[in-house]
Amino acid sequence: MIWDPESQIVVAADDHAYMAWQSVVAHYSYVKHIQHTPLIVAHKSPKGEHRYWKRLERAGGRVLRAPSYRGPSDYLARNTAGSLLEAARALKGSGIKRLVLVDGDMVLTGVPELPTELSGEHYGHMFYTKWRDYCLERAAMVGLDVSVVEMYERELSIGVPYVVPMEIAEELALEWIRIIDAIYVGDKRWDAQMYAFSYAALKFGVPKVTQVVQCDGADSHTRPLDKSRPWIHYAYGSPLWRKQSWFSPRVGVEGVWSPPSGTPGTVAHAYLEQIREAGKWFAREGAPVYA
Repeated sequence: MIWDPESQIVVAADDHAYMAWQSVVAHYSYVKHIQHTPLIVAHKSPKGEHRYWKRLERAGGRVLRAPSYRGPSDYLARNTAGSLLEAARALKGSGIKRLVLVDGDMVLTGVPELPTELSGEHYGHMFYTKWRDYCLERAAMVGLDVSVVEMYERELSIGVPYVVPMEIAEELALEWIRIIDAIYVGDKRWDAQMYAFSYAALKFGVPKVTQVVQCDGADSHTRPLDKSRPWIHYAYGSPLWRKQSWFSPRVGVEGVWSPPSGTPGTVAHAYLEQIREAGKWFAREGAPVYA
């Protein structure tokens, strides 16, 4: 099984060290496992362009510089929708038939099988009882029929990777941004953009649901790697290692590029080894890993 050449992976990123090193790891992982060069969308930062981007390009990476989409609410995750919009516009007429939008903190362990239609990964917390009223209130706020939202709760409980056909990508991205701006009020939940995508997607049909991702977490240093889910989302950290420890603009081989190994066969080991390998690869390509 090989990666579909008509599908382009798009990595949503911001222009600072924390996202730059994650993007290096993401690029390395996709090239290693599926021989595919992702398009990394780096949204402008007030601090100026991080040096990793040009180094990554010299090593074969594709980086699309983009404006910030944080908006008046300074909502960082609004850039994720901006990444879809920028990629849709940049790749128009390229022959690419679908975009696969991912976060920077995602790596592969194999070749994922994805639908060709509009879809997203199932995240069960989204319509969890505790947040159900929030979900339905926000749906009503943007003019959706709440009974339809209730009917398709599972199909709307989705996140990255999103598969978006090119013919609707730009319009969906604009609708996504509109809905983010409508619902990111009051409590300002960090995952408001996830609900906004689901509600925007309904304009184009009911999305399909995938189960190709495994997340890290409190037990990922002991939990066996699930080979049926070839994407790892290392968003949360484990007792062994947390990505949040490397938010500083000063990262180097003595830091993020030298994580503990973990126990072979575990989720943590699978992504920590790729971080280590990516650092060595980046250095070999003539791109020193010091920020």
